[in-house]
Amino acid sequence: MLLAAVLSSLLAAPAPGLDGVDSARLSLIKSLETDEAVRANVWRWSWGGAYIAGTLAQAIAIPFLDKPADRIDFIVGAISSGFGAIFELLLPLDVIVHAPKVRELPDTPEGLAEAERLLENDAKDEDFCVSWVMHAGNVLFNVATGLVLGLGWQHWESAAWNVGIGIIIGEAMVLTTPHNLRALARPPPLSVTPLVGPHLTGVAVGAAW
Repeated sequence: MLLAAVLSSLLAAPAPGLDGVDSARLSLIKSLETDEAVRANVWRWSWGGAYIAGTLAQAIAIPFLDKPADRIDFIVGAISSGFGAIFELLLPLDVIVHAPKVRELPDTPEGLAEAERLLENDAKDEDFCVSWVMHAGNVLFNVATGLVLGLGWQHWESAAWNVGIGIIIGEAMVLTTPHNLRALARPPPLSVTPLVGPHLTGVAVGAAW
């Protein structure tokens, strides 16, 4: 009986060095931050590479264009693509910067608190990157590029094409931004999940507080 009580207390005790920390939660944060940073880097370099390719293609073609009007269109297009490349490569998502720091955090209350803080920060950064501000910025930037061609050189047809294509590309970039941290940082207060199986039909209701 005494042996059973001792074994029970040992199994119930927190793991050595964890100091009562929710190690499962900390491990989950580290894993999700690492995975999200990988996705974010793939997204970042894919779009950054596409913008660089677009910039170089237009810049290389400029000397071979016979019409001055075409050269102007390509110059403006190369500059706008260059801004896209700069934006992608010089302003990485916060999770890319923070993931290595999170992986190195110790299994202590302070380490868990810092992991939670960085997770919340990175989730907010992802929220902003898919917010209406980014959609509006995409539209305004491309409209501004079109106005440069239209008002500056009266190239209204080229301006319309640039605005339309630019907005579509920009929206695709915003909509594909990795955005998986919010659910872990702040789970929804109430969730309802349908349950369907051979011997089960109903719903599961969960609450978080």
